[in-house]
Amino acid sequence: MKAGMSRPTARKYLEVGKPPAELQGKHRWRTREDPLVAIWPPAQKMLEEAPDLEAKMLFEHLSERCDGAVPESHLRTFQRRVKLWRLQHGPDQEVFFPQDWEAGRAMQLDWTDANELAVTICGEPYEHLLCHCVLPIPTGSGPVTVCRSRCCRAGRGCKGRCTGWARYPPSCGWTTAAPPRIR
Repeated sequence: MKAGMSRPTARKYLEVGKPPAELQGKHRWRTREDPLVAIWPPAQKMLEEAPDLEAKMLFEHLSERCDGAVPESHLRTFQRRVKLWRLQHGPDQEVFFPQDWEAGRAMQLDWTDANELAVTICGEPYEHLLCHCVLPIPTGSGPVTVCRSRCCRAGRGCKGRCTGWARYPPSCGWTTAAPPRIR
């Protein structure tokens, strides 16, 4: 009674064990006559010839041609029917999946084949790749990765140039311009 339902109705739903929406059967028949019966067949022919016709203009043209057989209040019904016709019989639409990808959002990697340098250790060729990693740049803080040279990490002066980007200048004093911001 608090739910606003009579006891016999509530009892019926409890005995069946289904909600009201599942008990109601779906009907496939029209509950009223088709209001567009006078203009829909010529509208289909015109849409087949020119599928880009605007539904409102087509409705106005056909209702004038049929001497107002269809009242203007049925325009929205006509627009829905044209939309369904285009989905079923109209030209195929281009499938588009937007990609929200931002370059360097997680990290940027740059691999260099260092075998061209012909590095040897005890006379044996040392085959290796060099990887340069740049992390995202927080707004206003400048470059984030640090110089990876052994001398800068140990706090000694470099014997050569440092590689990588440094938040603070490396101990060797060699710096480069910051990498471009990626937005």
